[in-house]
Amino acid sequence: MKKTTSILMVDDDPAILEIYSKILRTDGYEVWKASTGREGLLATRERRPNLVLLDVILPDLGGMEVCRQIKTDPDLKDVFVVLVSGLATDVTCKVDGLEAGADDYLAKTLAAAEFLARVRTMVRLQETAAALRASEQHHRRLLEILPNAVVQFDLQVRLIGVNPRAVAMLGYANASELFQKSVFDLTGPEDHERIRADIATTLAKGMLLDAEWTLLKADGQRFPVELSATVSTDTAGRPAGFVAIARDVSERKRFEAALTGSVRALRDNMLFLQTLIDAIP
Repeated sequence: MKKTTSILMVDDDPAILEIYSKILRTDGYEVWKASTGREGLLATRERRPNLVLLDVILPDLGGMEVCRQIKTDPDLKDVFVVLVSGLATDVTCKVDGLEAGADDYLAKTLAAAEFLARVRTMVRLQETAAALRASEQHHRRLLEILPNAVVQFDLQVRLIGVNPRAVAMLGYANASELFQKSVFDLTGPEDHERIRADIATTLAKGMLLDAEWTLLKADGQRFPVELSATVSTDTAGRPAGFVAIARDVSERKRFEAALTGSVRALRDNMLFLQTLIDAIP
C-alpha cells in the first residue's frame, strides 16, 4: 500500500465518517470526506481519488446514481467505487449496485479488520487496472506514431485493427473502411497461394520475418512491402489471430532497379570497350 493512495468517503452520518476515516488514516491512506451525493461527485471530479467509499442512501443524490455518473465519466476511468450500506444489504441491492458499475459492495457491519482487508484488495485492483490502462494508452500512442503500418488480423485473416500509418499506406480515408476486409482483399489473386503458405508458416513457427508481399491500395494501385508477423493468443494461450508490421519498400525497389540498370549498362559498356580493344591490331 502506498501512502499517497487517496480515498474519498461519502456518508451523511458524521459518526460513520469519523470512525472509518480514522481507521483508514491509521492504515496510511489519505482520506477526504463528503456528506452528500453531490458533494461526493464534485470531490471525485476535482480530486480523482483512487477509491470512493460511497453510502447507498444519501439525502440528495443517491449512491447508485453517483456511482453511475462516476463510471460513465471518461475522465474518471481509473476511479474505483465501493458502495457501502447499513440497510440496503440484501442480494437485490447488491446486484443493483454492481449493475450501476460499482466495483464492490460492502456492509457497514464489517469489523475493522475485514473492512481494511477489503479496502486493501480494492486499492490493489485499482492500482493494477490504472497501470494496465496507462500501459495500453502508451502502446496505443506508439502505434499511432510508428512510421510502419501495424495491422491485426483474426484467424480468418480479416482486419480487426490498424494504426493510422496502415490506413494512409493503403489509401483509405479511415480505419473503419478496412475493418472486416481480409488479407486476400488487399493482395492480388496471383499471390494468394504463397500468402496462404506464409500464414501456415506463421501459425507453425509463431512468427514470419521479412516476407515480401505486394499490396493493393484502395484505388487498385500495387506496391511492395516487407512484412513481419507474429501470432497473437487468447488468455488460454491459444492462437487468436496475427499482428503484422509492414514497411513500404517502393523506394528501395526503385533504387535497386535503377542500380541494376546502371550496373548492366556499365557491364555492357565495358564489354563493348573490350571488343574495341580486342579489335585493335
